[in-house]
Amino acid sequence: MFKSCFNLASVVFEGDIPLIYYDDLFSGANKVTVYYAPATSGWSPTFGGRPAVPKSLGQQTPLSIKIKTVQISMQVKPTKKYQLQASLDMQTWTNVGVAFVATATEEVQEFDITSTGRFFRLYELQ
Repeated sequence: MFKSCFNLASVVFEGDIPLIYYDDLFSGANKVTVYYAPATSGWSPTFGGRPAVPKSLGQQTPLSIKIKTVQISMQVKPTKKYQLQASLDMQTWTNVGVAFVATATEEVQEFDITSTGRFFRLYELQ
């Protein structure tokens, strides 16, 4: 999220358009232009309410962002057992690590999304 990044001028995506689930992705970042690689798909003239244009060959861009690690904060009930799962497509889910018993109301874990997937879900085991 690039909320309140007042001086952010550009963001470059090297792949297909990412899925976003919130409207305020660039809230307060009114100067930003989104650039994407020409051979990618799913792009429209705007992304997150900001202009989106293909990146020209040889174009200098000041910043390129690639997300590799995410931190998951899970609101849980102490003494209950949970299993975290990950997916690349929200269709096929696999367990991430082993099931755990919560010791507090919040559990925090970090993951490399290149090996786990980009979507996560948590469920309470019986």
